[in-house]
Amino acid sequence: MLLLLPLVAACSPTQAVSPDNVPSPTPLGTAPLEPANTTTSQISFPTLIPTLTPEPVVTQIPTPTTAPRYRNSIVFVSDRDGNSEIYRVDVDGSDFARLTENFTDDSSPKWSHDKTRILFLSSSGVSNHLNTMDPDGGEIVDLTPAD
Repeated sequence: MLLLLPLVAACSPTQAVSPDNVPSPTPLGTAPLEPANTTTSQISFPTLIPTLTPEPVVTQIPTPTTAPRYRNSIVFVSDRDGNSEIYRVDVDGSDFARLTENFTDDSSPKWSHDKTRILFLSSSGVSNHLNTMDPDGGEIVDLTPAD
């Protein structure tokens, strides 16, 4: 406690500042307001106009959807039929299905985060195409821009 007293005394101001000598602070980038054509006894101040507060919007809480049918399924590539094709199977071995059947090599299947689409590559040897399809192999969409 005794050590703090000299430190506090050294940090305290030595001269008292009178309120008349202190300039009023103004925000950066703004000039102080000047009264417009008034006498010294009349100073006008801006009138504050109240604004309406908007009513809060009530939003509906989303209801949970059912889990996707294929949540326990995996997708993989096999060349058991001559070229690489994409297959889907449940983790217990049931619901085995061949999803692609073409002359190109299909590879790298990945589920979408919600298990509603499968992303995969299709290669004809010259170029690769990025595609998506439904989990049952339907609605194949080529996402690769045309050259």
